[in-house]
Amino acid sequence: AGQTYVFRVKAKNGDDVETDYGSTLSVTTLLSGPSMVTPETLSTTSIRWKFTDVDNTETGFKIIDSGNIEKVSCTGSNLLYCDETNLLPGTSYSRKVYSYNSSSQSPYSSLMSGYTYASIPGVPVVASTDASSINLRIDTNGNGSTTQYLIQESQTGRFVNIADGILGTVESWNTYVSWGGGLGVDILGLNPNETYIFKVKAKNGNGILTEYSQPSTIVTRANIPANVQMSEISSTSVKVIFDVNNNPVSTEYVIQDENSGTFVNPITRNLVSTEVWGTYSVYGAGDGITVGGLDADKEYSFRVKARNSDNLETAYSASTGGTVIGAKIL
Repeated sequence: AGQTYVFRVKAKNGDDVETDYGSTLSVTTLLSGPSMVTPETLSTTSIRWKFTDVDNTETGFKIIDSGNIEKVSCTGSNLLYCDETNLLPGTSYSRKVYSYNSSSQSPYSSLMSGYTYASIPGVPVVASTDASSINLRIDTNGNGSTTQYLIQESQTGRFVNIADGILGTVESWNTYVSWGGGLGVDILGLNPNETYIFKVKAKNGNGILTEYSQPSTIVTRANIPANVQMSEISSTSVKVIFDVNNNPVSTEYVIQDENSGTFVNPITRNLVSTEVWGTYSVYGAGDGITVGGLDADKEYSFRVKARNSDNLETAYSASTGGTVIGAKIL
């Protein structure tokens, strides 16, 4: 293999009289070709392409892609690998190898595929959408399109299930596109006004995992309070009761008289011009709060809104109105 041969031709007639030799033709046989073996992932941006060498006349090796475009050239004989750098993280690459010297080269080997390590994902982008869901968008940190990701809620140790968006005990690995791409994924079935901490890890096509990303903390919105009622109506006071609608005890509320635009002060128990936030217990819990200092023969219509621990407010509840005349509501 890899040897140069020089051929020439002469002729003779029927009397065995020979001619001189004609011009020469030089031919060099191909080198014996190297064979690709399983590559070694070196980092998020480099792969070591390994091969067996069956010749000793080569002066180097070239790594080429499926379109026979040269990617790496390594000088030397009897080499066993050639490193390719400046690759993308979490990405599959397919390469062939051939050997060469000054006068010949070998046939191309068959294709062999390898993956770079995936990069640790960036901090996920989270946004509170309502009282039972949040939206999460993965930061791929430059990983290739085949990289898969796992989303975990840190406090519960549960994982987001891509089929229904619910937190569960079974890992759910999917690509960035499957997780909603730039639109993100809606995580459902959460509790109102509760803190959740999400983090993401990645794996490449060889199943090699990264560490988890840095976490993102998010608080779901509170539920809009419900079932606002008035009772024990007199000419100067009324009791206001409302339902927290499954909000936790840390949730704060404001009660407003919609007609005057004033607010209940749960400490002084009268109407004031600015919002006064307080927990359900501050507003009397299930017993309600009696609001005094009202004007007789005047219509009042109370409604309630809530806010979560990030001070994100809900809309107001439906209101309940009436005219206070003595102890009778008309």
